[in-house]
Amino acid sequence: MPGPDYVLGFMERHPDLSMRKANLIKRSRAALSHAQVNAFFDNYEKVAAGIPATNIINADESNLRDDPGTNKKAIFQRGVKYAEQIRDHSKSCISVMFAGTAAGDILPPFVVYKAQYCYPAWGKGGPKGARYTATPSGWFDNFVFVLWMKDVLVPFCKRLPGKKLLLVDNLASHISLEVIDLCRQHNIQFVCLPPNSTDKMQPLDVGVFAPMKNAWKEQLRRYQDQDPDAKLVQKTEFPAMLSELMAAVDTKRILPPSFEKCGLFPLNRMEVLDRIPSELQTQQIAEHVDSALLKRLEVRRFGDQSKKKQARGQKYPLGSRTLRRRVIQRVRWRARWTARWTARRR
Repeated sequence: MPGPDYVLGFMERHPDLSMRKANLIKRSRAALSHAQVNAFFDNYEKVAAGIPATNIINADESNLRDDPGTNKKAIFQRGVKYAEQIRDHSKSCISVMFAGTAAGDILPPFVVYKAQYCYPAWGKGGPKGARYTATPSGWFDNFVFVLWMKDVLVPFCKRLPGKKLLLVDNLASHISLEVIDLCRQHNIQFVCLPPNSTDKMQPLDVGVFAPMKNAWKEQLRRYQDQDPDAKLVQKTEFPAMLSELMAAVDTKRILPPSFEKCGLFPLNRMEVLDRIPSELQTQQIAEHVDSALLKRLEVRRFGDQSKKKQARGQKYPLGSRTLRRRVIQRVRWRARWTARWTARRR
């Protein structure tokens, strides 16, 4: 493997390269391939043909925590070993379903509290048209997703002429017969993104949630400065806080560029393909890099494909004599064990 001197010389010989901090992503997200993206866009181009930007809707869940994060800077005496600031917070969060169109329109949010019941006081003062419910886990399940479609999506789509398109990730709670029936009844094309592709192909993840979370943290810091002893996120105050947050984020400005960066409107699959390493790029790298280093880089990104997963146990084909004999032996052993246990209890 090359040493530090080789790396320094290599960087000097290639001024087009630079050292940067890398964002950590899971191996499953790194395995997104050009074939998966092309297969998605081959289908998406047919489904989205003729649908205007006002009728293309992307929906996704997010959570708003009561943790404002670390402050940017504070003043301490020189030589202090531990620079600390008192900020009360917990790990609690509230789930919210956000949805927006390629034209920049934002749908009313749908809030899910972690509780057995949802009280009327938990929905006062919120954004116009917002809906509220509660689940024991505080997460979105299939029932809550269908409820969001009936209370938020369908009323919004009824005001739009022509065909509509709903774009979501491939979460299991988003797919059910009831969801498909609702889409058919209201002329909504239902499209799921490829697995592990939301960081590159979902507009809300790409361009909306990051500035929204930053604005939320700034909002929490202001609340803490006004009253350090106050609990940040209370269910009775959350609707008003959510209304303030949505007023602070200019979705009309950031949503259309997010759809464009994902190649969804206007249609341009190269926006996504250019951000995924290709075989051609690997061949160009191989011309300047030793094969051992290239192999190690491939293993770090895609995993060691040569290692086979160990089988959990011996497999027998259905209908074989060995399988029948093993089943008979297991049944007899269980019957003997049950008889002995019953005799002991008597």
